[in-house]
Amino acid sequence: RGADAKSVFMSIFIPALTILVYFSMLEPFVGTLDGVRIAMCGGNQNFVWSMDKRRITQLSPTYGGGWEEEEGSIKTDAIMEGESLTSGFTVNNSRYGFWVNSVNVLSDQSVMSLDSMVDSANGNCGDIGNEEPMLNYLRYFLANDSIQGCADAAPSCNSITKMPEYAVDDGKGYAARMLCSATCGCNIPGGEFINVQGCPYGDTRACDTTTEKQNFVASAVCVEKNASSLRAYPPWKAWVQTIRSYGNQASNYLSAKPDALILAQAMEDNGCGFLANLSAQNISLGGCFSWNSTFSWDFKTLEVFCPLTCGCAELNSAASGCPEPFGKSCDQLKWYQCLTWNDQHFCPGFNTKIINAMIMYNYASTDLLTTNRQVTMSAFQQAVAQYAGHTEPIDPELVVVDHAWDGVAWVQIYLPDPQMMNSTEMTSSIFSTPLEDYQAAVNATLTASGVSLDDLGIIITHAGDPAGPSGQYGYNYGPPNFYR
Repeated sequence: RGADAKSVFMSIFIPALTILVYFSMLEPFVGTLDGVRIAMCGGNQNFVWSMDKRRITQLSPTYGGGWEEEEGSIKTDAIMEGESLTSGFTVNNSRYGFWVNSVNVLSDQSVMSLDSMVDSANGNCGDIGNEEPMLNYLRYFLANDSIQGCADAAPSCNSITKMPEYAVDDGKGYAARMLCSATCGCNIPGGEFINVQGCPYGDTRACDTTTEKQNFVASAVCVEKNASSLRAYPPWKAWVQTIRSYGNQASNYLSAKPDALILAQAMEDNGCGFLANLSAQNISLGGCFSWNSTFSWDFKTLEVFCPLTCGCAELNSAASGCPEPFGKSCDQLKWYQCLTWNDQHFCPGFNTKIINAMIMYNYASTDLLTTNRQVTMSAFQQAVAQYAGHTEPIDPELVVVDHAWDGVAWVQIYLPDPQMMNSTEMTSSIFSTPLEDYQAAVNATLTASGVSLDDLGIIITHAGDPAGPSGQYGYNYGPPNFYR
């Protein structure tokens, strides 16, 4: 027997009514409840958050919840953003928080030092504040929503921050250098910015290994400007001003402020002589390679400006701001027969050619020769410079004369511009100049220096070929490297 009409009607009506009730009443009600849940309970709760020592908010997916909202805080923005996650949102789109893949990472970071966290986040000593989410942190830390990138943060690069309290400037300087290390000059040991607090700066850290740092020290020279020139040199002036600014801060968080003012004045007045000036006053504040520990700062050190005063050498050069022209430390230049001329270094095999020569001479008194050795070598230098130029004299500073032994002097003539200085013509001129001409030039210099020609009795017997008049000395490839 088949189903009657009533049974058929009920089998269709009841499911249809159920569907109608669901879509017209239950689904809107569930949506309303879900909205209430989101409003009251915070939406997505499947994550935890942590604010690290840099004041950067990091988040990790998990289950949990509970936090104290801080009005106007970027931490609040990061957590609210985390709570609003939807199925179409990925953590890579985050504008305020940094998501890590495990709660264990947050636990590990909680015991990391501040410097270690800075290093791990900025392994290239670059500008990480140009893109979100770090850009939003840069705006937040500097309290300036109009900042478009690190270029806008440059005025804060030398701002003084007392750590770990983030005192004096509310952490603005520290944040600018942490997020904009390249803009703030942390990738070079010189420049206008002295403050590197917040940068991954120091031996074996990221800023010490940058291409910019290596190029900087390679192009620097082992020469110092005098005090007057340094006073007019913008980077030196900026460093002095920052040190003076530290000393003038009203904050009680900073230590040794009177010493900072003394240091700034000594640097301004004496240039690289500030160390000797302070030492004469029994004051030791550091400056070469390190600072006195009483200062509450992380500043670059002054060997970059004062390599000779600070004693830049092979043993201390690698982990410092010392110049390393051609990859050589300042004390190694003499071993490579490098000449410093017009505040540049000229090294054979790198950027200059050399003409080698020899001067042989007789003398009347060993004692007088010893007493007047410097002026005698200078006289030889002047004589060779006068005749080395083929058509006109060359700068005597391009001629290096070394005492080999009594009666023999080695001569090296540097050609810093081989295209303008024809080595063949110059060699011919040096080797072919009559001894009488050299003798006259030497006598004129000795006489002008007040040396008795008769008592000293210098008589030139050979000037030219480094192998000697008959080739008996055999130094056809140049003299050995004597100290100058």
